Amino acid sequence: MSLSMTILYFICVVLTDSYYILGNETDELALLGFKSQITEDPSRVFASWNQSVHLCQWTGVKCGLTQERVSLAGTISDHLGNLSLLNSLDLAENSFHDGIPQELSRLSRHQNLNLSFNYLTGEIPVNLSHCVNLKSLVLDHNTLVGLIPYQVGSLTKLVRLYLRNNNLTGIFPVSIGNLTSLEELYLSYNSLEGQVPASLARLTKLRLLGLSVNSFSGEFPPSLYNLSSLELIALSFNHFSGNLRSDLGHYFPNLQRLHLGNCQFHGSIPSSLANASKLLQLDFPVNKFTGNILKGFDNLQNLLWLNVGSNHLGYGKNDDLDFVNSLTNCSSLQMLHFGDNQFVGTLPHSTVNLSSQLQRLLFFGNRIGGSIPREISNLVNLNLLDMSNNNLTGSIPDSIGRLANLGSLDLRNNLLTGVIPSSIGNLTELVYLYLGFNRLEGNIPLRL
Repeated sequence: MSLSMTILYFICVVLTDSYYILGNETDELALLGFKSQITEDPSRVFASWNQSVHLCQWTGVKCGLTQERVSLAGTISDHLGNLSLLNSLDLAENSFHDGIPQELSRLSRHQNLNLSFNYLTGEIPVNLSHCVNLKSLVLDHNTLVGLIPYQVGSLTKLVRLYLRNNNLTGIFPVSIGNLTSLEELYLSYNSLEGQVPASLARLTKLRLLGLSVNSFSGEFPPSLYNLSSLELIALSFNHFSGNLRSDLGHYFPNLQRLHLGNCQFHGSIPSSLANASKLLQLDFPVNKFTGNILKGFDNLQNLLWLNVGSNHLGYGKNDDLDFVNSLTNCSSLQMLHFGDNQFVGTLPHSTVNLSSQLQRLLFFGNRIGGSIPREISNLVNLNLLDMSNNNLTGSIPDSIGRLANLGSLDLRNNLLTGVIPSSIGNLTELVYLYLGFNRLEGNIPLRL
């Protein structure tokens, strides 16, 4: 008998049409055992799960490809280990608790296991390594504890390994370097420590790497330079330190998102990143970078996000802000943050020629002078504008009242003069307005 059984979404067993005719008592008993462990069934999906009707007529059990969704709570039954022909189990986004049953290791045909977004506790069973046909193992967003089993390196067919948002501890297992088919690896939001092992260099198919919010240390992992397929490198909120190689951008021709924020990197931001022409996001805040921002943004025409806030950037020279000119070629730019640095000079007029898609512009906490240009109203999609704690002079232009999407405007601690323009009263989306510690005069407009 050819049988393909899958439990999809919250619970949906999919059988071939031949199963409807032939049946399988072992699988029926296994599913009844699974039912016995469910403590909450608000949709009464299991009301039909009894031996008075054929298995293929049970709610959520389909002979074909129909999928249904219900909401379940309770423990995951060890009876599922008896479903010998099961190839996919997806119990994501339920309220299952307690541990992952050891018996799942008996599912030798298993290709996909997704238990994410539950309340599962305990350790990852070591014997899951017996499921040698697994291509996708997704256990994220639970409260799993303990080490990542070294034996996970036996799952050499894995394409996706998601363990993020748990309470896992210990080191990055060297054995993960055996998973040479791996394309997506997420270990973020745990308490892992130590250095990223050199064995990672063997994962030449890896596209997505998420290690953020852990306690990893050492320099930017040298093993990554061998992974030219990487599209995402997320290392934020760790203890990484040291300089970035000046030629870093040459190694990652497919890179789209580079997240290195809230670490301890220092030195210059590599100008070679201008060669990574597919970049969408550069996120480097809260480090110790010095020098200037690269000026080759002409090549990064797909850039959506640039965040270099809270570093030590800027030479204290009038050309500190020249990089803004090349950003005008980034026609899809949505977020620009270079606040809390050491930039000086006059606010470039080219700021008003930034992308009309720009939603957030922050350059607070520098020593930027000059006036706010009237053409700031060109940035029609701005919802956050923070120019505070600088040396801006002149008046607040009336045109700022045409930024209809503005929700937060912060101009405090500058040298602005004149009156508060009444046009600010036109900003119906405005929630936060900060104008203090300037040299403004006159009355507060009634519409405020």
